[in-house]
Amino acid sequence: MGALDHTNGNSMRSRGGRAPLLYALLVFALAMGVLWFTSAWVRSYYADHARTNAEQRLAPYSAALNGVVNSRLALVAGLDQFIKSQLDEGLTRASFDDYAQGLYDFTTGIRAIEAAPDGVIRYIYPLKGNEAAQNIDLLNDSRAQVRTDARRALSVSGTVVGGPYALVQGGEGIVTRSAIRRPDGTVWGLSTVVIDVEGIMKEAGFAGRTGGLSIAVRNAGGEVFWGDASVFDHNPVLSTIYLPEGQWDVAAEPMDGWADASSAGQTVLWATGIAVAFLLALINYLMASYQLRLRRDVDGRTRQIRQMNEVLQDDVRAMAAAEETLLTSERRFRLLFEEAPVPIVIVIDAKFSMANRALIETFGFTEDDELVGHPFADFLEPESAEIVFGHMAERAAGIAGPRRYEVKARTPQGDGVPVELNAVVFEHDGVQNTLVIVTDLRPSREAERILRESESTYRALFEDSPTPLFEEDFSGTKRYLDDLGVPADDLENYLVGHPQTVSDAAAGMSVIRVNRAAVEALGAASPEDLLGSLGEFVTEETRSLYIGEMCALARGQRRFAGSSEVVGVDGRRMRVTLSWAVPMGGESTYERCFVSMVDLTAEHAMREKLVEFRDNLQQLVDERTRELSEANEQLVDATRAKDEFLAAMSHELRTPLNSVIGFSGIMLQGLAGEVSEEQHRQLDMINRSGRHLLGLINQVLDLSKIAAGQTNITVSEFDVTELTKGLHEEAAQLAESKGIETRCSVELEDPQMRSDSQRVSQILLNLLSNAIKFTMEGTVELSVRERGDDVCFEVSDSGPGIPLAERERVFEPFYQVATDVANKPEGTGLGLAISRDLAGLLGGTLEFVDKDSRGTSALLCIPRYLSKDLLAE
Repeated sequence: MGALDHTNGNSMRSRGGRAPLLYALLVFALAMGVLWFTSAWVRSYYADHARTNAEQRLAPYSAALNGVVNSRLALVAGLDQFIKSQLDEGLTRASFDDYAQGLYDFTTGIRAIEAAPDGVIRYIYPLKGNEAAQNIDLLNDSRAQVRTDARRALSVSGTVVGGPYALVQGGEGIVTRSAIRRPDGTVWGLSTVVIDVEGIMKEAGFAGRTGGLSIAVRNAGGEVFWGDASVFDHNPVLSTIYLPEGQWDVAAEPMDGWADASSAGQTVLWATGIAVAFLLALINYLMASYQLRLRRDVDGRTRQIRQMNEVLQDDVRAMAAAEETLLTSERRFRLLFEEAPVPIVIVIDAKFSMANRALIETFGFTEDDELVGHPFADFLEPESAEIVFGHMAERAAGIAGPRRYEVKARTPQGDGVPVELNAVVFEHDGVQNTLVIVTDLRPSREAERILRESESTYRALFEDSPTPLFEEDFSGTKRYLDDLGVPADDLENYLVGHPQTVSDAAAGMSVIRVNRAAVEALGAASPEDLLGSLGEFVTEETRSLYIGEMCALARGQRRFAGSSEVVGVDGRRMRVTLSWAVPMGGESTYERCFVSMVDLTAEHAMREKLVEFRDNLQQLVDERTRELSEANEQLVDATRAKDEFLAAMSHELRTPLNSVIGFSGIMLQGLAGEVSEEQHRQLDMINRSGRHLLGLINQVLDLSKIAAGQTNITVSEFDVTELTKGLHEEAAQLAESKGIETRCSVELEDPQMRSDSQRVSQILLNLLSNAIKFTMEGTVELSVRERGDDVCFEVSDSGPGIPLAERERVFEPFYQVATDVANKPEGTGLGLAISRDLAGLLGGTLEFVDKDSRGTSALLCIPRYLSKDLLAE
C-alpha cells in the first residue's frame, strides 16, 4: 500500500511539476511577443528619425552643388552670347582670350573654355595644360561619348551636359556644350566649358566631413563619379540635381551605416525585456509551484521542506542574477541616454532628473547643472507648461491622452523655440518617471515656410500674368495613345486618316485652372466657363494643332508650340499660338501641363496687308525704276553734250581773247605808237577785262576736264616754303590796292613735299583771291603746318564769313553766298568747286573750319608724298 501511494505521489508530482513550467513558458512567450512588437516599433522610430536627420544634413550640400552646377551652366549661355556678338566682325583669338580670361579668373572649378567653329576646337583658354585638346574634331572624335555629346548639342536648342569622362589633356571633367547659330539659323559651331569635377565638389563642400554622411553622386547615365558607389546599394536618402538634359542623383547614408542608429537602443530594450519576461515567468512558476506544494500530503512535507529550501536558495541566486542584469541594463540605458542624437530628458516630480548632451547643445545650455533639479516648467512657455502637465497628470491617473505635444520651449537667451514633446511614463524603484523626447521643429517649420512662400509666389505669377495661362491635365490622352499602340513616328499619318480618333483622344485633355487673362482673352464670364474636357473643341481649323500635341505626347516631349484659329466663348475668331510645358519628370503621365496662349489675330491681319502692300509696292518700284533709268540715260547724254559744248566753246573763245590781250598789251607798251592818256586808260580796261574773261573761261574748261576725268597730275618734289613765299608775294600785290594786310607763317620740320606744285598753287591762289575779294578791311593770313603724314595750308581772313549752313553748298559749281557787302565782287562761283576737286585728285581734302573771331578759315590738307597707288585712285 505504501509502495502504491509512493508511486501515485511520484506520478502526481511529475504531472504537477510540468504544469507550472508550462504556465511559465506561456507567460514568457506572451512577454516576448509584446517585446517583439515593441522592438519593431522602436526600430521603425529610430530608422525614420535617422533618415529624416540624414535628409536634413544632405539638403545644404545638395543645394550648394545645385547652385555651383547651375552657375557653371550659366557660363555657357554667356559664352554663347559673346561669340554671337562677334560673328559679324569675326571672332579673333585676342577677343576670345580676353573674354574667357574674365570667366576663368573669377570662377573656380573651370578646366577650360573652348570655341569650336564647325565642330573643331580652334579657341581654348587657358592654352597651357590644354594643348592636347587644340584642333580636335568633336563631331568625328574617336571617343564615342564625346562624338555623341557634340552631335547632340547641335540637334537641341539648349545646353548639353556630358561626362564626367577622361580628357585628352589629362584628368576628368564635366563637359557642357551649346550650339552657336548665326542669325540665319545656320550652325557656326560649338561653345564648350569644361568643368573640373573635384573643383566644383570642393566648392559645394563635398570634400570635407559632410556632416557625418557618406555621400555619392551619379550622372544621368547611372555612373557614379563621386564617392563610394556602394552607398546607392544601402537604401540611401536621395536628392536630385536637375540639368538641362537629365539629372544627377545625390545619395547619402550615415558613415557608420543605418544599423548603428538604433542598435544600442535595441540591445537595452531586449535585455530589459528578456529580464522582465524571465521574472514574470519565474514568479508565475513559483506561485504555481507554491500552490502545488500546499496540496502535498503529510508524508512528503519533510521532503517538500527540503526541496523548498533548495528552491529558495535557487531563488536567491536568481534574484541576485536578475539584480545584476538590471544594474547592467541601467548602465546601458544611461550610456544610450547620454549618447542619443536626439534631445531626451527624464522628469521626476515635475523636475529635471536627467538631461542628455543633445538637449544641452541643441538649446544652448552650457551644462546639465543648469537643468537638473530645476522645474521642468521653466523649460517651457507658461501656456505650454500648463497644457503638458495637465495631460501628464491625466495619463498618470490612467486617463487616455496624447503622448505628443507641439509646444514652445525657452532657451537661456529667452527665445521661444517650437518643439515636439513625446512623453512616456514609467515606474522605477517605486517612483514615477517621465521620459520626454524633445524634437526641435525649427528646421521643419522653416521648410514649411519656404514651401508656402514658393506656392504663394507661383499663384501670384499665374493669376496676375498678362499672358493667358491654363493648367491642364493630359493624362487621359496619354493613356488613350498608349492603349492605341501606334508607333510615335507613324502617329501623325494615322491621326490624319482617322479624324474621329483625334476627337476621342482629345476628350482626355481637360482644363483644371485658368488665370484672369485667359478669361478675358476668350470672352468668358467666369473661369468655370473654360474648365472641363477639350474634346468638343476639335474642329477642322484646330485638328492639326491637336494632332501636333498628341504626337508630342507620344514622343514624350516636355514642350510644344503650335498655332491655329480658335473661337472664343463670345464667338470671336482668333489666330493664336499655344505653347505648353510639363514640369521636370512629369512627362511620364502628363497630369500637370502649363499652357500659354498668345493672340496673333491683329498681327496676322497686318501681315496679310503687308504682303498685299509689298506686291503693289514692288510693281510701283519696277515702274519707277524703268522711268528713272530712261531719265538717267537722257541726263548722261545731256551732260556729255554740255561738257563737249563747253570744251569747244572755251577753246574757240580763248583764241580771240589771247589776241585781244596780246595786242592791247603791245599798244600799252607803246610798241605800236604813242597813245594818249585816255587811250592808255581804255586799253588798260580792255586788257584787264580780257584777262578776267580768260580766267573765267579757264575755270569752265578746268571744271569740264575734271568732270570728264581728263585732268593731268604732274608729280614732282618741291620746297613748300618757297612755294608759299611766292604765293604770299602775289597775294600781297592784290591786297595792297585794298589796303589789306597779308601774313604768312610756315611751321614745318621738313619743307620738302612730293606732289603737283602747279595744282597746289592753283588751289591756294584761288583761296587767297577769294579771301582778298570778300575782305573789305583787316588781314588775310596763309599758314602752313604738319598733321600726321599731311601738310595743311590754312587761309584765314577777317571778312564777313560764311554761314554754317552754306559751308558745303559753296563747293557746288556756280553757287555763291548772298552777302550784304557793298560792291559785291564779281565771280562765277566755280573757283571753290574746282579747288575741292583738285584737292581730291591730290589725295587731300578742302573744307571750311570754325574760327574764334569774325571771318572765314579754309583748310587744305594734302599728303606730303603723293604715291602712285593714291594717284591711281
